[in-house]
Amino acid sequence: MKVKEKNNRKILQFITGGMLPIMLIGGYIWPYVGFGIAVMMVGFLTLSFFKGRVWCGWACPRGAFMERYFHGLSLHIRIPAFFKALWFRLFVIAALMTSFVMQLILSGGDLSKIGMVFVRMCIVTSIIAIPLGMIYKPRVWCSFCPMGTIQGFLGRTRNLLHIDEKDCSSCNLCEKVCPIQTNPSSYKKEGVVESKDCIKCGNCVLNCPKKVVDFKNK
Repeated sequence: MKVKEKNNRKILQFITGGMLPIMLIGGYIWPYVGFGIAVMMVGFLTLSFFKGRVWCGWACPRGAFMERYFHGLSLHIRIPAFFKALWFRLFVIAALMTSFVMQLILSGGDLSKIGMVFVRMCIVTSIIAIPLGMIYKPRVWCSFCPMGTIQGFLGRTRNLLHIDEKDCSSCNLCEKVCPIQTNPSSYKKEGVVESKDCIKCGNCVLNCPKKVVDFKNK
C-alpha cells in the first residue's frame, strides 16, 4: 500500500537515520560520542513537554533508520499487543535503567567510560531493535522503547490529534499507515487521540480518506 508522507519528514529521517551507524561505530572508537547521545536524550525529553513524541516520529536516529532503511527488509507482521502493555514497558525500563546505573557506578567517574555507557546502551538496544524490526513492523522497538514511553507520559496532553466522530467511517486506514500501529479512529468518541504511542508523524492526517483527523481542533 502506497502511504502518503510529508516530504520534509522523509528527508530529515534519511539524514538522521543515516547518522545511527556513524554514532555507533564512532562511539565505539571514541567513547566521548556518548556525551552527544546524553545531550540528545535531555533535549528530546524536554521537547516532549511541549510537542509530545514528535522527536520519535521525526528525528530519532534509530527510529528513522528502521523506518527508512529497513522498510524493504521487514516482514511487516503486526506488532504483538504485549509489546505495548504497560507491564512489559515497565519491565524494559527497569531492566535497562538498572543496567545503566550499574555501569555508571562501575565507571568510577572516568569520563571515557561514562561516555561508553551511553554508546553501549545505544548499541545493545539497536541489536534488539533490528531483528525485531525485520520480523514485525520496522519500528516495533518504538512500541516499548523506554525513552519513547517516558516521552509519551511527559507529553501525553501535548500536540494531540483531533478526530471528527460524525464523519469518521472507522475504516482503520489510520492504523494501517501508522509506523507503530496506533489507531486514531478508536478514539473518535472522545474526539481527541490521547494515545501515549502517537509519534506525531502525520501519516494518518495525510491518508485519511475523509480528512477527519488533524492536529488542530476543528
